Amino acid sequence: MMLDEHVIELFDRYITRQTSPEEERELMELFTFGFNDGEIEWLIDRCFDLVPVEHGLPREKADAIYRNITRKERHLRHRRAIAVAAGIALLAAIGSLLFLPRDNASLEAPVVLVSANDILPGSKRAILTLSDGSQLPLDTAREGHLAREGEISVVHRDKVLRYEGEPEEGDVATRYHLLSTPRGAYYETSLPDGSRAWLNAASSIRYPVTFASDERRVEVTGEVYFEVMAGAPFIVSAGGRAGIEVLGTHFNVNGYEDEGEIAVTLLEGAVRFFSFSGEMRESVRVRPGEQARLDAGGKIRVATVDTREVMAWKEGRFAFDRANIRSIMRQLVRWYDVEVEYHGEVTSHFGGTISRDVNISRVLRVLEQTGSVRFDVEENKVIVMPVKGFR
Repeated sequence: MMLDEHVIELFDRYITRQTSPEEERELMELFTFGFNDGEIEWLIDRCFDLVPVEHGLPREKADAIYRNITRKERHLRHRRAIAVAAGIALLAAIGSLLFLPRDNASLEAPVVLVSANDILPGSKRAILTLSDGSQLPLDTAREGHLAREGEISVVHRDKVLRYEGEPEEGDVATRYHLLSTPRGAYYETSLPDGSRAWLNAASSIRYPVTFASDERRVEVTGEVYFEVMAGAPFIVSAGGRAGIEVLGTHFNVNGYEDEGEIAVTLLEGAVRFFSFSGEMRESVRVRPGEQARLDAGGKIRVATVDTREVMAWKEGRFAFDRANIRSIMRQLVRWYDVEVEYHGEVTSHFGGTISRDVNISRVLRVLEQTGSVRFDVEENKVIVMPVKGFR
């Protein structure tokens, strides 16, 4: 069975959770209208060639699911059922991810199950601190008007903050709001100028209720993704050590203190990334597909990166590429609001993707399947241990 190389590449990217929403739609249209039965079966065979059986449903069970639904398709004479059958078989075959070790972790090692304790994933919630210091928990906030700052009305609509009205004269950049997410939470909001911001867990953004006419300044901690409206220069201060200046663009800022570096990743447009300590020290221009990283010594490095991996958190996924266990656990700590304790050193590196919507036990079990690490969960603490005898 021969298929176009583009189709095969698209399929491979789909089963490894690397496709964009547009690419997924393209592939599903091909499943529905473009492939014949033999081509769909060939792609399913390819899925099993790419993914070890221990990472998902046994082949015979996935085949049974496929046969049952395609029998219904023949009765209903509807091609869409075959696409559904293929999708179910594929997803059943690989579970929720393709997650393979990147070095010498053995896939033949026995799976060690985690503790019966389990921890739920994060949810959409945040706290808005008004200019007078009062706080509004947004996960329980009603729809509609929430507060008033001078002539500006703070509105909660479709679980997104919005700012409506015209400022009083002389009221520019005098009232500030702080939007913050705790560990185990995320949130998206509309800023007063119409720009959008998505906050990862344990993050915050501080901004004026009304921006000045000559520039727009905000301060962030943690990780925030921006889609900035065109207008006056938009300046982001990250962790008090770095700044980003843009005119209108899409970019991600990761300034978690425990990561040791501040990273700015550009998806669209252009930004200038600079380090400062009271005054500007060094600056670089960042282009789409590049990431600038500021280390603790004030040095900036720029490199091309896979933006899909960087933005996985916004799309509801964890994505790792040769990540060490401590880097992975830092993300789990923030998302599941847990503590972590290490008993011994795990030297393996890991790569793959998994949904952030699953309980922590699912993530830990997948990591354990590499055979190089095991976990115990005690209430709200995850204990990380190397597998005895693993090299």
